Amino acid sequence: DQCFDTIIGIQVSNQSPDGWAGSFELSTDGRATYYPLMCPDCTGITNSMPISVDGDDNSFGGCLNGKNCTITKMPTTLLSTTPPRSNCLLVTTGNDEYNGGPLDVFLDSGSGPALLSNSSITYAPGVVVVDQCFDTIIGIQVSNQSPDGWAGSFELSTDGRATYYPLMCPDCTGITNSMPISVDGDDNSFGGCLNGKNCTITKMPTTLLSTTPPRSNCLLVTTGNDEYNGGPLDVFLDSGSGPALLSNSSITYAPGVVVVDQCFDTI
Repeated sequence: DQCFDTIIGIQVSNQSPDGWAGSFELSTDGRATYYPLMCPDCTGITNSMPISVDGDDNSFGGCLNGKNCTITKMPTTLLSTTPPRSNCLLVTTGNDEYNGGPLDVFLDSGSGPALLSNSSITYAPGVVVVDQCFDTIIGIQVSNQSPDGWAGSFELSTDGRATYYPLMCPDCTGITNSMPISVDGDDNSFGGCLNGKNCTITKMPTTLLSTTPPRSNCLLVTTGNDEYNGGPLDVFLDSGSGPALLSNSSITYAPGVVVVDQCFDTI
């Protein structure tokens, strides 16, 4: 999730038999809108997501056998029929030491619920769980079957990450329209989506949303990609109530990892 003065070329590869699959998207207006990219060097379908990048050939098409593949813009004729993805979901783990945990996030963008997160890992405090844009968002559901509860924020942008509004959890126990929201496999959290329940995350009612200004001041802190760039980091930000810790110095951020990607009313 990085911006540049110009982008001349993009290449991807994976030498491991542990295949990767995901999306490549480009914004030419400072993250306001995103268009999907394509992989002309790939085997099989080249202009749809997700794209697989694998060290062997046991994936269903993609950039296979450790090959170096070029990622490019779509042709203008195809791009004109591909609208920008301006509906963006941002799910961020809270910064408290007890906020980290597993989380399942399902999103329906028109083809049924798809899993966006990975419940087999424990998301550390401050870590971004989901930061993706879609043509449309029909529904969002969350759950956690583990007694290791997760807590954090759910925010929606309808203008391609330019501004964000907090979402709410009408299925949750206790307070439903404030952050952080707890998602826990038991009931020892102070309210939230408890006992492994599947909970719906929705927009706030218009009456409540009108009193909740969009958060348009956003800070992005990203670890460099060099192998020696990773390490612990404390990031403090004052949004009006004094300095608050946004990162977690008890963990080592790996190269390329986003440390902070949060929006505020003011900085």
